[in-house]
Amino acid sequence: MVKHVFMEIFNYIFYRSFTGNFIPQFYFYNIIPWPAIFFSAIGIYFVFKNKKWLFYQLVLGIIFWIFYSFSSLRIIIGYERVVFFTSIIVVLISAFGLEEIKKVIFLSLRGRSEATDVAIQSYRLPRRPYKIFDLLAPRNDSSEIVSFWLAMTLQIIVILLFVLAIPFYTQNQNWEKLILKNPIIKANSIPMPPANNYLTQEDLELFKNIKQKRFLSAPWKGTVIGTATNNYPVITKGGTITMSSDNPDLYNQFLNFECEKKGRIAKEKNIDYIYSRAFSCQNFQEINKSSEGFVLYKVSK
Repeated sequence: MVKHVFMEIFNYIFYRSFTGNFIPQFYFYNIIPWPAIFFSAIGIYFVFKNKKWLFYQLVLGIIFWIFYSFSSLRIIIGYERVVFFTSIIVVLISAFGLEEIKKVIFLSLRGRSEATDVAIQSYRLPRRPYKIFDLLAPRNDSSEIVSFWLAMTLQIIVILLFVLAIPFYTQNQNWEKLILKNPIIKANSIPMPPANNYLTQEDLELFKNIKQKRFLSAPWKGTVIGTATNNYPVITKGGTITMSSDNPDLYNQFLNFECEKKGRIAKEKNIDYIYSRAFSCQNFQEINKSSEGFVLYKVSK
């Protein structure tokens, strides 16, 4: 009983990635925007001096990120969550860096004085806050007005750029860079594209001479290809009404099976074609490959 409990706890702490032998390659420059990286390099000193709890979280996240880039072993937290939370921390630190730059600019506009020297050393501006209603009152200090409008302009520009970029998020090709590598068979796998790219022109070209055949592919890919090319996917993406009663995990299980078991599954399911990540087995003839990393195989019968 004690041994069973211990093993259960151990398996929750140490486990293998669901991607099997394919190791995700999530390079930081493909995840975190370059402006955030630049400003975080400035803000890291402030965080180290004043917010060590945040600094050590960043260090821990970087260590996990590097380790997971070379191993499929997971310790408590998965690779994807490490990337997500570490990226948020970097962006948060970049905000401190941006704030320090803003303070230096404001202080230079005000001119050097005893108050500003203290502010620079303590990383704080004089206590009097800016309020939009202050602009309605008479003011002799024109530098404060300039500083206020400079801050407001920068914030408005950042918000506008963010809002304008949202509609184009799924149009870029950054997702193609978040690949998975299999060091054993020297193959790469491309992740799911945005929803509007589930079905590509290459998919249609590869299946244009294949009609009314059963094929195995990723559930989301099989659903759209089957509908568009008059073929029958072995598994489909789940929904209110599904076209397949097979286990949706069959695709990943199939890729992790040995060649002999792959052939047995193909025979049991009466599969004619495989459209998947790259693998090498004698009974599966490679026909062509898409730029997404999907390879079309014909099953030898």
